[in-house]
Amino acid sequence: MQAILRTHFELNKDNEYELKYLEIAGKKTHFGKILSVSEDATYFVDDLNILYAYLLKFLLDNDIDFEYSYKNGKCANVKVAFNGKNIFFVNFKTKFGVDFDYANNANNEILIEYARQHGHDKMSLGADAYKEFLNTIFTQKPQHENANYNLIREDFPIFEYDDLLLEAKKNVYGFQFVKSGNFNNLIEYDVSGAYPASAFNDLPTGAPFYFENLEDVPKSYFKIIKFSYYNCSLKADGIDFMNVSSMGQCVLTERLFDTFKKNYNANIKIKKIEAFKTRKSQLATFLTRTVIQGKQLEHNSRIASYNKVLGNALIGYLGRNTTTYKNTA
Repeated sequence: MQAILRTHFELNKDNEYELKYLEIAGKKTHFGKILSVSEDATYFVDDLNILYAYLLKFLLDNDIDFEYSYKNGKCANVKVAFNGKNIFFVNFKTKFGVDFDYANNANNEILIEYARQHGHDKMSLGADAYKEFLNTIFTQKPQHENANYNLIREDFPIFEYDDLLLEAKKNVYGFQFVKSGNFNNLIEYDVSGAYPASAFNDLPTGAPFYFENLEDVPKSYFKIIKFSYYNCSLKADGIDFMNVSSMGQCVLTERLFDTFKKNYNANIKIKKIEAFKTRKSQLATFLTRTVIQGKQLEHNSRIASYNKVLGNALIGYLGRNTTTYKNTA
């Protein structure tokens, strides 16, 4: 059984918000009732992070076993074992990647049904995206989530040390900078869509190789360059996209390294080059089927948004170094 669980809060006499009641399918309900089900149930909560404090108190007061998971400092889901049944409370945005539509509940129901039809039965958007990804690239489905895990990790390795993961994240985050002034024309870019878009290119895979000279690196390799510079100044037609000083050191991808040389005059000394073999992206097939064809086939903006964030979620899921934090009470 699946249902949407809405929370209703009101201001009390102390001018503080407190939970007044819960709602399922337009009817008021309470924790005791929604736990007393005849089959396993999943409740998609409009905001589980707020409801969690009230749910936690109820479970502890009644000595009921439960597990909960956190993501980015917020409660993502709660699993309750009660009367031989498993009841899941899942944060709506954690599961579907889009905000809960308070104005039109039908839009929320559309997403739940669409996800159900496509076999998206995990507790988070990233886990659903990963399952869909495996279904796309592997033809033999039985037990593929475990059997093919090592194959996936050949292309998306787990870093042995946390500092290596942090270094890798620095390399892929890119630059964000502000250019002040008055402009006649502005172009707005959807930054979140850049990750799936870039995944259509050949992707770096496996462990890095190390070089000292760019000339020694095969052209097909993806390169991350660590270098020092001095006597640096902005070229007459250059853009100060890094706001650099006269001397210092940087770690840039090859494309940004070329951009650096195009915009600055500087003496450069390369210290180290990390280079990765590349291969045709396995993500491209998944993104074409899920994001592009999904938008074309489903003439619904809500589903189109869901398919888009599904692509984003897969990139993040494959980039994880650890599993979600879980706690048991």
